Amino acid sequence: MIVFFQVFINLGANQRLNGDGRPFATIDEASMAIVDRLYSGYKDGDGQVGAVARGQEEVRRRFPNMSWIESCHLQGTPPKTAALPGIAEKIQAQSK
Repeated sequence: MIVFFQVFINLGANQRLNGDGRPFATIDEASMAIVDRLYSGYKDGDGQVGAVARGQEEVRRRFPNMSWIESCHLQGTPPKTAALPGIAEKIQAQSK
């Protein structure tokens, strides 16, 4: 199963974004060193939403420098209020 999402990392108190999704993680200082290496040259309005709707190949074609999360692992029990109900459990089941 391939799961394809955009992930937003909020670096400040952006109240206007509160209705656009749910927080699913926090980033500590060690993780922030990884975040600092992500490509940040694309800006809102560059066409990401349309490219994502057309699929991974279109995203890679239009945004060749975009950083990708190729795998992730859940630690602990997923919260019941996950941003996409059931997806954490599906990913966890696949990793077994």
